[in-house]
Amino acid sequence: MSQAWIDQITLRPTLGSLPEIGQVRAFSEQLPWISIPREQLPYSLEECIARDSFPLPETNDREGYYGERHFDYWLSGLDDWTRLAAVARRHGRPLVGDSDYLDLGCSSGRVLRHAYAIGGVSCWGADINRRNIAWMQKHLSPKLKVFQNTALPHLPLPDASMDVISAFSVFTHIDDLETAWLLELRRILKPGGLAYISLHTDHGWSIMGPNVPLYSALINRAAEIIEFPITPGVFKKPLPQERLVLTFKGRYTYHCNVFHAREYIRREWGRFMDVVEIVECGADWHDVAVLRRV
Repeated sequence: MSQAWIDQITLRPTLGSLPEIGQVRAFSEQLPWISIPREQLPYSLEECIARDSFPLPETNDREGYYGERHFDYWLSGLDDWTRLAAVARRHGRPLVGDSDYLDLGCSSGRVLRHAYAIGGVSCWGADINRRNIAWMQKHLSPKLKVFQNTALPHLPLPDASMDVISAFSVFTHIDDLETAWLLELRRILKPGGLAYISLHTDHGWSIMGPNVPLYSALINRAAEIIEFPITPGVFKKPLPQERLVLTFKGRYTYHCNVFHAREYIRREWGRFMDVVEIVECGADWHDVAVLRRV
């Protein structure tokens, strides 16, 4: 077993949360970068804060997301959950109390905490990083059913058991087993169930620039990328392939970035599920593919 894989699955010594006074309300006075329209929320922002009594993870227990901007970290999960819930309603699969919802690649519960505290649905979460799962087991509600998965396309869940599945920043990092993972999601979706999958698309390629977090990573580490020469100028041209994989040399498992043409998604993914919608910037700057199992 490689050291990189050991590092990926082994717990570090502590699984920290911010101090109790560092729960959501304590950081809500921070001037946020993220603004959520009032009509998007099921309750007032104050009520959403009041419903979430759980601590926030320390920065290194949420894979560095949002650095020290703890309220923005919390808001980002609320934004994604409420967008997901609105799309599910629009397509006739509302997330209500008896719905079974899985967040694949759930990290430390960034979205899942809102699905539980605000959505009130039956919550499942899977992540490749054991540290993330352990943090949720320690700090979030025991009613959340969370478990570690592997890079292989298998989830220990019954056929046709989920109403809605989300995958934020998951298929953006899957290379060889993309179709097998898509079929695994299809297997566990109930007939008529929805998959909500964030993507780097040809649209995302066209808006790539200094305001997009991935842009700096690709430019600054261009010498490590194997498949395609990356310069600022390439983003001024169309996506060079329908499915473009950019892999960082020497990295483990999911350290690649995958771009898809939207037509590729409709044609190739549409072989297995109905592609009912592709939402531009549906999850921050990521586009979102909404698929239905028929």
